[in-house]
Amino acid sequence: MRKLSFFVIIFLIALSAVAQVSRGVEAITRQSCEAQVTFLSSDLLQGRKAGTAENRIAAEYLASLFAEMGYKTVFQKFKGKKDSVHLQNVLIEIQGVDTSRCIVVGSHYDHLGVREGEIYNGADDNASGAVAIVQIAKAIKAAGLKPKYTIVLALWDAEEGGLWGSKHYVASCADPKKIVGYMNFDMIGRNSDETKPQSFTYFYTKAYPEYEKWLNLAIAEYHLDLKPDFSRWDDPTSGSDNASFAKAGVPICWYHTGGHADYHKPTDTVDKINWAKMVDIIRSSYFVAWQMANS
Repeated sequence: MRKLSFFVIIFLIALSAVAQVSRGVEAITRQSCEAQVTFLSSDLLQGRKAGTAENRIAAEYLASLFAEMGYKTVFQKFKGKKDSVHLQNVLIEIQGVDTSRCIVVGSHYDHLGVREGEIYNGADDNASGAVAIVQIAKAIKAAGLKPKYTIVLALWDAEEGGLWGSKHYVASCADPKKIVGYMNFDMIGRNSDETKPQSFTYFYTKAYPEYEKWLNLAIAEYHLDLKPDFSRWDDPTSGSDNASFAKAGVPICWYHTGGHADYHKPTDTVDKINWAKMVDIIRSSYFVAWQMANS
């Protein structure tokens, strides 16, 4: 009888954890995604070019969203190619049971600024990805669970100029081998093929098939309207901020909805975002990140 009671208790604990993770998924909403992307890609922020006052406003805005949830933000400051250009990553840490290891979930928040009098708002590239980080923070808070490994949520500066923010973070790590996995977002709000609005590319380190398994599980478990194109990389050392981690030997996965006619143009605006897909991508990524942090 005692043995039976023990297994019943274990089952109930597991069931409770599943319910709490589900609460996190439900906390990710279109309304908040739309409000946050709209502000980040507004003319007020002048394209968020690294090193500008408007870029710093974007960083402070993102930090304020974390603060509203009760997180402590760290501004990791560094310099670009020119010493006069001051840059900063925006980071929060969610302490795990085992603080000797961590996963990193990141996205760049900078864009191209103003060119020849035109504002490059960068709604998809990469306000969409930056908002994913904020939404995952909200989901983790709503779930109320402590992960096995520490989760670092990171917003990188100066990706457009050469991955400077993520490179600086990896270079500043005492031991990158303590990072058990990295998840990247770069452009998650558009359709590269308008006839396939549910499709997106999911890149991951080929030696880690569980990254694919977890995404499929999330789609099935939460009835997400997504059709991933799995791209299994032997050497994922190009493309976006994932490269900084892959070069240090960290396994990666990267959500990307593909190129489009407005890429790196002033026409990359908020009115063209596919909100349903973006929300479902973030919901799936929260689930995958949680699995990464508890594997």
